[in-house]
Amino acid sequence: MKSRVRSRAKHRTEVIGDCTLYLGDCREILPTLGRVDAVVTDPPYGIRADESPIRGRAKHYHRVNN
Repeated sequence: MKSRVRSRAKHRTEVIGDCTLYLGDCREILPTLGRVDAVVTDPPYGIRADESPIRGRAKHYHRVNN
């Protein structure tokens, strides 16, 4: 499978088959997209589920500790 990589100042885009991966700040990228089927994000380093607004719902989330 062939992939295409396009880089911008703070963003990176990679096309693999019929999928496109975006690396960058989702607050800047999402407004530029039309309809999407899925959004997969990685929260900033240092954020913990037990210190966030989801505390009451944390039992519904699976956490992996290294």
